[in-house]
Amino acid sequence: MYHILVVEDDQEINRLLCRLLEQNNYCPIPALNGLEALQTVEQETVDLILLDLMLPGLHGEQLLAEIRRASTVPVIIVSAKTNMEGKVELLRQGADDYITKPFHTGEVLARIQVCLRRALRDNAPPAVLHTHGLTLDTCAKAASVEGHTVPLTAKEYKLLETLALNPHMTFSKRQLFEAAWHEPYLNGDALNTHISNLRKKLKAKGADCIETIFGIGYKLREEEHHGNGI
Repeated sequence: MYHILVVEDDQEINRLLCRLLEQNNYCPIPALNGLEALQTVEQETVDLILLDLMLPGLHGEQLLAEIRRASTVPVIIVSAKTNMEGKVELLRQGADDYITKPFHTGEVLARIQVCLRRALRDNAPPAVLHTHGLTLDTCAKAASVEGHTVPLTAKEYKLLETLALNPHMTFSKRQLFEAAWHEPYLNGDALNTHISNLRKKLKAKGADCIETIFGIGYKLREEEHHGNGI
C-alpha cells in the first residue's frame, strides 16, 4: 500500500484528499503545516507527497527544497497559484507535477498514478544483485547462495530483496512489513515468523546474514573484509 503525505493547511481540503486516497486504496498521512510535514518525511516512509504552497510555519517552496536535499520522493504541487513562471521554477527545483486549484479528483488520481509508475520504473532494482554471498535474480524473484538455490516464498524473497538493496540500512519492522505485505503494519507476529523462516533457509545454505538490531528491526550483517597479510 502506497503512503501519500497530504500537506494542506485547509482542513476541509485535507480531509477531502485523504478520503479520496483511502477510497482508492492509498494510505494518506495528513499534515497541516510545513514543519509537521518535514518531520513526517524524516521519520516515516512516504511514497508520494501532495504539497500545497501557502503553508504556516514553512512555506511549500521551502519545504520542497528541504525534501530534495535528502529524498527523491515524488512531489505533486497542489496550489491555487497559476503563474506560469512560478510553476516552471518549482518543476526546476524538483517538483514532479503541478495541479492547479480548484482541481478535479479524477485528475489528482491520474497524476498520482503517473508519478508512482514513473518512480517505480526509475527505482527498479538491477536484474541481478550480489551481496553477502547471496545472488538475487530480481526478475525471476529467486535467490541462491554460492550457486545453491534457496527455496523462498514470495514474501520471504521480498524481505530479503529489501534488505539486500540497502545492505547498510537498518529497517524497522513496520518498513519491512509494508514492503512485503503492502498493508498497514499492525503487529510484528507475521513478520517475525517470516524472518525466522528466512534465516533458517539461508543458514541451511551457509548464509547467516540477517542481524537483529534490538528495539529497531533488522539489517544485513556487515561483510567481513580480509586484508592480505605481510
